[in-house]
Amino acid sequence: MDTSQLTILQQPVESNHWTMRDIKNVLEPTATAAEQTISYKIGAIKPTLGHFYQFSRIFETRLAPGLQADFFWGILGLLLKLTTQDTQALSQIPRMLKSLGYKAESFKDYYYSSKDKFDQIKEACFDIQIQLVEFFTSAVRSMRGEEEEKKYDERDGLYGQGDPWLLLQRRFTATNTELIETIARVEKLASARLSGPHHHSSSDTATLTQQFRSMMRKKPPRFFNRDDTFEKIDQALGQKESNTSFRSVALFGLGGVGKSSIAARHVEKKIQNNEYDPVIWVFGEKTDLLRQSFTDIAIRLNLPGAQPNLHDDNLVLDQDWLQFTGKWIDCEWLIVYDNVESADLLMPYWPEASHGKAIITTRNHSLAYEPATSGLEITSRERGPSLLTSVCSTYFVLGILERQQNRYEAAEASFIEAQNLWLKGDQTKFHPFNGGCIYNTGVVCLDQGKVEAAVKHLRDSLEITKFHADDMPVEHARGLFKLSEALLQDSYDSDEATGLRDEAELYLSRRDPQTTSFAREEDYNQWVPIFWR
Repeated sequence: MDTSQLTILQQPVESNHWTMRDIKNVLEPTATAAEQTISYKIGAIKPTLGHFYQFSRIFETRLAPGLQADFFWGILGLLLKLTTQDTQALSQIPRMLKSLGYKAESFKDYYYSSKDKFDQIKEACFDIQIQLVEFFTSAVRSMRGEEEEKKYDERDGLYGQGDPWLLLQRRFTATNTELIETIARVEKLASARLSGPHHHSSSDTATLTQQFRSMMRKKPPRFFNRDDTFEKIDQALGQKESNTSFRSVALFGLGGVGKSSIAARHVEKKIQNNEYDPVIWVFGEKTDLLRQSFTDIAIRLNLPGAQPNLHDDNLVLDQDWLQFTGKWIDCEWLIVYDNVESADLLMPYWPEASHGKAIITTRNHSLAYEPATSGLEITSRERGPSLLTSVCSTYFVLGILERQQNRYEAAEASFIEAQNLWLKGDQTKFHPFNGGCIYNTGVVCLDQGKVEAAVKHLRDSLEITKFHADDMPVEHARGLFKLSEALLQDSYDSDEATGLRDEAELYLSRRDPQTTSFAREEDYNQWVPIFWR
């Protein structure tokens, strides 16, 4: 530890001499309901402060004369004060502090079992103090809007910019990794293994393996030929016996091309080969699903302190378990985040470990660069044999021709057959081709005067086209247009029909800003590819 680092650890914060008692003042309950909510969220980290206090006492009293933890408590107190003034910070900072607090607690346990290795323990204690203080300082600067030095990211060739909370999450993950490596050094010095909540016997691990194998929520569909895709996933994640570092891959592509099914089949094969011990499936569509998934994990793991309604605490327990499992237990875990929308949504639940594997399924290709270490695009042309695709297309085109010849009943049967074959072969419900089948079934029902059936099919088609509206606005626009036509018949809601027509015009204008014609089906179909027109 150099002189500059020692100076940092001993300097005061904003001319205040902070102690543990000063920190507790920040946590005191207040009067209003809003303030009580804030106080509750901050007060939940009191046990974490106890871990920090025990660590700081070792730092102050056992290492060298004159060492003080004033700056440690000062910067932490300032961080807590800023957190009470920021609603987003209230959902992020307590979680981060709890995770860091577990590392401080682990060091304390090792310290008391390794006193005969004092010099090495002293060095590790200094390192941990520096790592914690540097993170607290980064968090304060981030919340104050002060720019930190921009560091070059070799993966995307950009200097660190963007959402400050995403940048802070990266800093937090890096700090956790550093702490784990430091504690791993101390663990080697300890005469006894850790006996806290992070240690499980080999029999415990076997039990957990069986529990997690029951957490596979996706049943893999039938596949025709995905060997190349599975090989690419293996290459991205690395071989278990040759790489112990944390690796991750994002499977990205349009909705409905089979990303989740591929991930499920990949996991099923690995379980059959006993390549992973714990396998975890997480629903990533929304925050509440992520929170519930991690609560389910904590309950199934039977982690000490896990409670069904304490989602934030359960997340910290899970993250801590992922960090330590594999370090001190001979096992390899895999976690799948299914149908993730954005990095902002995912990052609080992303593993803070230096080992293990993760798979993301997403329509957002940017996740292949952050947080995943690699990406693999999944396209529809990889799925199913060409013969089946050709048969589906044949029935689809036949339906178009029959409609042009006013053979509406035959056209309806052709579109339904095309859809049935497509789903039997590929299970791609949200693919644009399937949306085109449902849309045209609704259109020919409307041609036959079957308005109720037409409305149902057209609404179903919009559930698919809305997922592709950014890339395929016209397909969504024509569905809105035809549904508005259907609603205007047989005394349906004319106000809804008018709103749908207006929305259809907006989407069509995205494709052709100069267009002035919105009243005919042909105005939309001219922009739609023939193979799902």
